[in-house]
Amino acid sequence: MRRLVSGSDAGDFEAELMDKVERLYSLVNRIRFFRDLKMDNEVSSLSLEMEKLRTSLLLSEDEVEKLADELDEYYISGASTHGDTDPLTYWTLYIKDKLSKK
Repeated sequence: MRRLVSGSDAGDFEAELMDKVERLYSLVNRIRFFRDLKMDNEVSSLSLEMEKLRTSLLLSEDEVEKLADELDEYYISGASTHGDTDPLTYWTLYIKDKLSKK
């Protein structure tokens, strides 16, 4: 599996992006959990935080759902839809590319 390794300034930027992707994934899962429990206040609060992070990473709502679903599948089965690249690395590089074109 191909994974990012931090080190240089570029590596630090990628590591920071990877942390944000992990944070976004965590927020999506917490929102899903609280939505299932019908805990609307928590969903609302987390949704605001997720929306800020999503827009800062230039991701659409559909991309966020796809990211979360791919990471769920990877963490459950170990399978990646991106060949030898794990989903966390794939999405980090995808976002890095989008941000560089901004």
